Amino acid sequence: MIERTMLYVETMNGLIPYVSSPQFTVRSVSQNSSVPCDDNTITISLQMDQNILKCSTDAELIISSLEVDLPAQPAIVSSSSYIANSGLWNSMTRSLTVSITESWTASQTLVFSVSTVNPHYPQSNVSQPMVTIKDYTAFPTALQSPDGIYPTSVAIPGIVLSNIVQSTSIPGAQNMLTVTLMSNLTISNKCGTILTISGLSGICPSSVIDLSGNGSSIFGGKAHWMNASNAVTMTISESMMANVIYQISFTVLNPSTPQPSPRILLQYFLYQPITQNMTKVMTSAGAALEITGNLKFNVATVTQTEAAAGSTNKITFTFQTNVPLYSMASLTISGLKSDHALESVQYQAPLNGEFNSQAGLLVLNISSSLSEGVNYTVSFNMVNPRQARLPQRVFIESGGVILPKVEMTPATGDLAPFVVLPPYFNTSSASQNVHNSSTKPGQLNSLSLSFSASVKLIANESVWFSVTNLHGVKLASQVADSVSGPSMDKFSKWIWNSTNSTLSFQLGQDLNAFEVLDFSLQLTNGVYGQDGQQLYLQVFSYGSGVFIPYTPLQSDPNLLLIESSVSFLEKSIGQSSWLPGATNTLSVTLKPEFPLKQGDSVTVHGLLGFQRNDGILTLLNAGPGFEPNATWSRSAGRVILTVAENSEISNTTEVSFDLQNPLYPHACLENIQISATSNVPYLKAPMSTGPDKSCPLYIVAAGFSNLSISSSSIVADTTNDVSIMFQTNMNIFAYSSTTISVQGLIGTATPSQDFIPVTVDPVSLGKDFAPQAELIEVGFAPSCTLSNQQVVLTNLNGNGTLKGANMYFTCQKQTPIQISAYDWASKCANLSSLPSCTLGQVEYVTVVDGGLGYLSGPFEVASGSQVSGLSGNCTVNTAGAITGIVIITKGQGFSPGDKIVCPGNNITRPAVFQYTTSNDTASVSAAKWNQDFGRLELNYLGEALEESMQYKFSVSLLNGIRPQAAQTASISIQSPVPFGTQTFQQKAMEILQFASVYTRASTAAPNTAESTQVLFKGMQCQQSSVYLISADVQCNTPISTLSLMMNGETTTVNNPLQSCSTYCTQYARVVDRKQYSYGSLNLDTAAFYGILNTTQASESMVDVCGNKERLKIIFTLEC
Repeated sequence: MIERTMLYVETMNGLIPYVSSPQFTVRSVSQNSSVPCDDNTITISLQMDQNILKCSTDAELIISSLEVDLPAQPAIVSSSSYIANSGLWNSMTRSLTVSITESWTASQTLVFSVSTVNPHYPQSNVSQPMVTIKDYTAFPTALQSPDGIYPTSVAIPGIVLSNIVQSTSIPGAQNMLTVTLMSNLTISNKCGTILTISGLSGICPSSVIDLSGNGSSIFGGKAHWMNASNAVTMTISESMMANVIYQISFTVLNPSTPQPSPRILLQYFLYQPITQNMTKVMTSAGAALEITGNLKFNVATVTQTEAAAGSTNKITFTFQTNVPLYSMASLTISGLKSDHALESVQYQAPLNGEFNSQAGLLVLNISSSLSEGVNYTVSFNMVNPRQARLPQRVFIESGGVILPKVEMTPATGDLAPFVVLPPYFNTSSASQNVHNSSTKPGQLNSLSLSFSASVKLIANESVWFSVTNLHGVKLASQVADSVSGPSMDKFSKWIWNSTNSTLSFQLGQDLNAFEVLDFSLQLTNGVYGQDGQQLYLQVFSYGSGVFIPYTPLQSDPNLLLIESSVSFLEKSIGQSSWLPGATNTLSVTLKPEFPLKQGDSVTVHGLLGFQRNDGILTLLNAGPGFEPNATWSRSAGRVILTVAENSEISNTTEVSFDLQNPLYPHACLENIQISATSNVPYLKAPMSTGPDKSCPLYIVAAGFSNLSISSSSIVADTTNDVSIMFQTNMNIFAYSSTTISVQGLIGTATPSQDFIPVTVDPVSLGKDFAPQAELIEVGFAPSCTLSNQQVVLTNLNGNGTLKGANMYFTCQKQTPIQISAYDWASKCANLSSLPSCTLGQVEYVTVVDGGLGYLSGPFEVASGSQVSGLSGNCTVNTAGAITGIVIITKGQGFSPGDKIVCPGNNITRPAVFQYTTSNDTASVSAAKWNQDFGRLELNYLGEALEESMQYKFSVSLLNGIRPQAAQTASISIQSPVPFGTQTFQQKAMEILQFASVYTRASTAAPNTAESTQVLFKGMQCQQSSVYLISADVQCNTPISTLSLMMNGETTTVNNPLQSCSTYCTQYARVVDRKQYSYGSLNLDTAAFYGILNTTQASESMVDVCGNKERLKIIFTLEC
């Protein structure tokens, strides 16, 4: 109870007692934290102006309008014993009730506190709490706060300083990023705040990043890298104190290519997301993540030490960069060859490397780092090849840190990289010399040879030496029997070619570089005199390619001089044509040792096999030396030339004449001789003939040099594009009877027909391939007009399909126009476009009957005529009869029935005209097809089948329904030149039977862009050479675009369901039996599914089928 002083108030009714209400003399409230998520202690201090005596259990202290969150019975902390140690919290009324347990003296201040946790969001303008004592104070009294802040007021901090700086801008370098942060208020660790630094593009740190600096402990010393967003995240694990500057550093790997400094953001969340730009501090290293460019090689050179063939050579690469390179980078030197076997490779530290001989690459790895501005070298030894080689271009580039590819500067001359000088016969000593011992005709002669080569020669590489210009001598049939000397055992085989006077001998033992060979050769001089000969020596290795060309051998000028012999100093014969059946011009070149006089004769022997009959042979270029006509004997193969009257032949003379080649192949005539009848005897002597095609009667059979055939489909009942390529081994001049036939295309369902379209590659050659031998005459008819892009093919007869065939107008030459439709009854072809040239012109008009009553002047085209642009004048005599028609413009599209009308005045007799139009022709790129024999026939209308041209054409056939093995096809050409049939190496027309069919359903739920991935794993298709995949989409809700993922390939289909309605039981086929060859499709791993674009997937689409399937695709496998 309250101690009261009783006063009495005097009233009309006497004295009434007066009781005063107690008042609070102290009434304050405070909190110790305004930090979000922090522990907050609410302290209340109270003092009364009167004693409050504890005389009942109803005395309660009530604090109301308290904006805090407390438990139902919060603990009360107080040093006073006046109140209970726990209270009652009413969250509905926001009031705290505390029982008064002892009498409270008026002069005593009651202080107590209660603990709460601040919210994470801001609170300001909090209501002023009220205090009352139940049954003792008349009204609630407001609590006062010394700073005007009432519980629980929460202030939200902000990061007012956020800088970022880097340590280096060098690509690929380790870069320390330092972040500086300061908050204006404390950020409690209890809120679990995460700081995100985003925009760190180009770097590639580890997923967990170690932090350093005075602020690293606030985040537990760790950060996390978010690769998808290029961001680093850090969680505050210790409270960030207000107005304290924290620095956090971490190391990243710079990108390998230059980039500008990106926009870097700081993001964190308190009561709402906060995003702010970080300040990028500019230093000598640039702004954060600014990576400098202009990376280059300051030095890049290559040199060698030795250019001699077969010698050991040291290659040295030197390079220097303008930036340091670290271990992430690598260097590649390219341009090396697979034959560069590297030996004793020396890498300057910290380099090491690996040579890829197949690609010709030397890849250099960096174990630590390369300094900028410092020269580094790599060298290796190699053995030069034994044949000449030109300099090679060598390049260097850097990967990881991209330095542009540059060509390494080569040394010059013999030091240029990989230069190899050609091998040679050593002439530095007297060992390379030749001499002989006799100059008499028909006498034995001894010839000594001595020489050495500058490279090593290996016997098992098929090494042959040749000495040529051994004219006028004979060797024994067994040449080895004629050889002697210390080096004779070095050779295993000897061949004497008397036709070209060449001795060839094969190396039988290895020969070291500069090893001298010395041997002698026994021979017999010819019976005819000759001057001294200059001998030449060459060597060639068929196994290694080592080659030393013919080199003059040092010798006496009178070497092989034979006295008192008479012969032709020049005697050669060649031909102009090696084609079967062709007219062949033979050219004879001769120079007698002594002049031939008037009446002397020259005879060429051994021309057996030419088809010309005996008789007079006209010389094509007899000149002043020979009579214009020679005598030809077919059976003897002989031509006799006679020196003309008052003529003399002493210099080089050439005559030519024509003979007829046989129709069949023939070998070169090897025994052609020349002789002369003169006062000085010229005995028969072999004539020189050119190699192969220039040698008389060398005839090659007409045939194919290149053939191929392929099929586009091996699936039954599908269109199969059969592609054919052929190339002849000679020019075949085409005639009206030249026909190309391909047969063996058995197993199609395409019926026989006179016309089936073919596609020729290149398309410009399509004009030369046609099913008929003559050109097609082109015209017009009243129902087939130019204005409707139509023409009449007047002389085209037969059956078949011309739709889709290319038509080539003669006036337009090589540009094709496609036939879009053709009617065999009317012979009218609809064209995809009109030719650029003019068709159906009126060339002239003949007056058959001039009529009467006409006037001179311009004529008009009669109504209903199809011709356009036709104009001209009528000429009339005095009787009014038309005497002539003058055409001014010829017009186009003239059709039978079109007429012109001349002006008239009282016409009594109509005129009659005859119209002559332009001779328009064309060809159709088509073939004749015979189903029973699988034969395709095309006439060739061009001038010639050129041997340098590959002719390609294709035809679309329908595969039959029965499976069959691949068929053997052949090709032949029927022409005046005999042509054999040749079989294609490749086979065609294989038709497979697909015995197994499997299906898989791929579905996608509404609002899902991608359907489930399905596999055909475990299917019994291991032996199948071809797989067929089809895809059918359920006609559910509409789809504008569908991307099908099939075996890693994307097929995009627009409006895939436009052909069907929205029904669950209907499907639209979007992929029809796509073929995969065995090995290109792994059934265990190949996934099949569909993808809608994001917009389609998120649209509010109705699922008609009710199966919660936005998309359903049935994939079918046939094998």
